[in-house]
Amino acid sequence: MKRVLFILAALSLSYFAQSQTVEGIQVKSVDEKIVINYRIGGSTIYHMYNITLTCSIDGGPRFEPKSVIGDVGRNIAGGKSYYTIEWDVFQDLDEVGNAEFFIKVDMISDNTPMVTLPSNEPDREQVRDNSAVNQSVKEQGPQKETFDRAAFVAYNGSILSPYGISVGGIRNWGFYASLRLGYYTDSWETDLWLTPVGGLTKYIYSNGKYRLHGYAGLGATYEAYEEYIYDTNWTDSYFTVDAGFINVYGMLSLSIGLEFIRDYGTEFVFGIGFVF
Repeated sequence: MKRVLFILAALSLSYFAQSQTVEGIQVKSVDEKIVINYRIGGSTIYHMYNITLTCSIDGGPRFEPKSVIGDVGRNIAGGKSYYTIEWDVFQDLDEVGNAEFFIKVDMISDNTPMVTLPSNEPDREQVRDNSAVNQSVKEQGPQKETFDRAAFVAYNGSILSPYGISVGGIRNWGFYASLRLGYYTDSWETDLWLTPVGGLTKYIYSNGKYRLHGYAGLGATYEAYEEYIYDTNWTDSYFTVDAGFINVYGMLSLSIGLEFIRDYGTEFVFGIGFVF
């Protein structure tokens, strides 16, 4: 009951839309969630938007709620009478004080079909409308890729070195580091492999909860060999190139790639982990 009271306290405050095209914001409490309904003025089925929701608690700095679903994020289609965002608030906060909500709507495409005019004279109203849209796009500038979950930790192993771990970031550009270990032993020999690699990740594609990132990096593979019968041992190192893809769906990551070990060959690399 204490959580519900906190939500109702938040709803009693004002809401502010950070775009002149956002209208009729309505906020209500459903169970222990906050539901925000709003309209986009002039929205049609030919429009596509990037929509950002931010919140300020007790006059503090704005932040983007993470546990949100609905009409928020990238590639939101236009033409709806009302848009809805549902925030599972207590997944992000322990309690809610006085709150203000801010909604920003950026149009990323307008595929409105052009009407063929009976004469060669351009439609002055259409020209003015297109000029206004172009000017709005120039003022907004390029849109940056933003992701709610942008870091991962995962098991990472190859056929040669099946034990390992990989960590990194997966924003538009990110980084990663992996460490893999292989160990073989029997009654007359022991062979140990150690491969540290690191490099960059790059966003490629997304569709709903699914995202695809590529990765590539450099490292080295170290081998320590010992033979018991003739009492011989040696160590060596090999230049290593690492590359592949990281598939992300929700909180799950699945990586598939190859490692090229100079003077040794190419090995398949597999990884599975969590995104947060």
